[in-house]
Amino acid sequence: MYVDCATLTKLPLKHLGILGVVWGLFLCNAAVVLCTPITKESPTGTSLHIIDSNGSGKIVATIPIHRSGDMRYFVTGIGRLERDATYLSFPVKLVFSRASGTYLAFIAVTIWKVDGTQVGQIPASDVKGPWVFLDLADGEYRIDVVKDNDIKTRTNVEVITGQQQTLFFRWP
Repeated sequence: MYVDCATLTKLPLKHLGILGVVWGLFLCNAAVVLCTPITKESPTGTSLHIIDSNGSGKIVATIPIHRSGDMRYFVTGIGRLERDATYLSFPVKLVFSRASGTYLAFIAVTIWKVDGTQVGQIPASDVKGPWVFLDLADGEYRIDVVKDNDIKTRTNVEVITGQQQTLFFRWP
């Protein structure tokens, strides 16, 4: 059964007795899954707005979209709201963590075409969260990431329009 968040808040459960309370608890638990915040790109293309999932359309957070060369990117993943949101389909998502699973931030990122041409560079100071979404043109890339002088590289990263891939980078 699908119940959106706006409908869920209007259900008159108080007259249904104990079964109504149980059914209400079931729907509230379902709402945790169904009420995922969404994002919408600003008209200027310079930020993402996280929209409240309760049907109000209220902007609850804004994430800047940066540009480096021809590449656009944004950094997110800080806090529950950002981790639960549904994002634009930028073709590459980078996730940074320790082997234990603890998320990491402040990772420098450099993107190269296979011919050695640098496409973009993201300074570690801009990576304030564990997720980086990259908007790259179709093609094949190498991605270098650096944390405390420890370089990790992914080669042959193929970007295809309409397909998103997630690359995980882990440090001890």
